[in-house]
Amino acid sequence: MDFESVYRIKNEILYLNTYICPTYNGRECILIEPGSDHGTIDNKIMELSLKPIGIFCTHGHFDHIASVKKYQKKYNYKFYLHELDLKIAQSSNFLLRIFKIKLFVDIPIPDIFIKKIELLQLEKIKLMFFIPQDIHREAAR
Repeated sequence: MDFESVYRIKNEILYLNTYICPTYNGRECILIEPGSDHGTIDNKIMELSLKPIGIFCTHGHFDHIASVKKYQKKYNYKFYLHELDLKIAQSSNFLLRIFKIKLFVDIPIPDIFIKKIELLQLEKIKLMFFIPQDIHREAAR
C-alpha cells in the first residue's frame, strides 16, 4: 500500500462507492462518502491497518452519510460537509421512510462546513474542494 492508492468499496446496501484515501504516513486515511455498508468499509480499513482522520461527503443524502456517525464515535475524527447540505442530511430518516427503505441513519453533525471553494489541510495533505451548488442544495433552502 502506498499513499497514492485510493481504495474503492462498493456498498451493497444502497449501491454507493466509498473511497479510502491513505495519507502520506501510510497509517491514516481520509474517508469519502461512507455509505451504508459499515461492515465492509470497516473490514477494508482494518485490512489496510489504517485509522481515519477525516471524512468528506459530497452532499447530505442518506446514502452518503449513513456510516459517518459510527466512524465519528469510533475514531473521533472531523466530518466535513457543505453548509447547505445540513438540512438534507437531517431529513435522511424521513426520506428513508418515504422510500420504504428499512434503514436508520444516526444523523451526524458536521465539524467543519465547506463553502463553495475550500482549500483544506489534514496533516500533510492539502485538499481542494469545489462543490458547486446544485438542485439538491437549492431544494434545501
